[in-house]
Amino acid sequence: MYGGVTEHDGNQIDKNNSTDNSHNILIKVYENERNSLSFDIPTNKKNITAQEIDYKVRNYLLKHKNLYEFNSSPYETGYIKFIEGSGHSFWYDLMPESGKKFYPTKYLLIYNDNKTVESKSINVEVHLTKK
Repeated sequence: MYGGVTEHDGNQIDKNNSTDNSHNILIKVYENERNSLSFDIPTNKKNITAQEIDYKVRNYLLKHKNLYEFNSSPYETGYIKFIEGSGHSFWYDLMPESGKKFYPTKYLLIYNDNKTVESKSINVEVHLTKK
């Protein structure tokens, strides 16, 4: 299995505490190294997979920034960076290498470790380079 699975039992934010039964993960988008956009991804999970965040970020960017428009995407390169509370970071490419064909099944392999992060302490940045 390639990512996207988190434990359900004990992974939900305390629903009995009405002030803290969900929260937002802030996503900052940089175009050519300038912060151009920020948006939130709501979650009620204590731990969330990088794949789930990545999927929701890509979906948002598809709808609002034409991330993967056929032959008309305004972006040449891009990556999503996850910065954990400890300062450790990791990232995934958003675009296939220049001149290479995009194979969706190959892209699923980037999640083979099922990496999870603490939703309250994760910072997410998207870095895009325009054509």
